Amino acid sequence: MKFNDYKYIRPDFNKVKVQYLDLINDFKMSNTAEEQYSIVKKVNALTKDISTMAALVKTRNSINTADKFYEDENEYIDNMMPKFQGLTVEFYKALLNSKFKNELKEKVLPQLYNIAEMEIRTFSDDVIPLLQEENKLVSQYSKLISSAKINYDDKILNLSQMEPYMQSTNRNVSF
Repeated sequence: MKFNDYKYIRPDFNKVKVQYLDLINDFKMSNTAEEQYSIVKKVNALTKDISTMAALVKTRNSINTADKFYEDENEYIDNMMPKFQGLTVEFYKALLNSKFKNELKEKVLPQLYNIAEMEIRTFSDDVIPLLQEENKLVSQYSKLISSAKINYDDKILNLSQMEPYMQSTNRNVSF
């Protein structure tokens, strides 16, 4: 599938939150490691969908910072992702407290437990507004960088498009 073929669908945070909390509840209420593993896969699929939509927005917004639609969507994603991270941490808490932890460790990559432990230690709901502000500032910086117009090699390029020239090993390429 080509990049342009990916369809962007805005993740509705309220629906995602309900889905995620339902999965966490189902995980906690599971009676077997196999049931919990099935829910881990569902959580991973949901996370993948959200991450894909966020990546699409970030990329499409960086390609054309003047596109109002993706600028607005980027702002939405900047605000949503820290809250989504909070939901992920709640799942990680359930994962680490699972009564089937040893059996699950045999089914998932061991790194998942390391990530879960680190996320729990480094995340607090108190920092969500700070993470949202950080995302906003990063987006503003990206827009500033993307909006640069440089006349080079008879083309108008932005800083990202200048990168191949800046890294060229060809001595004839100069600024």
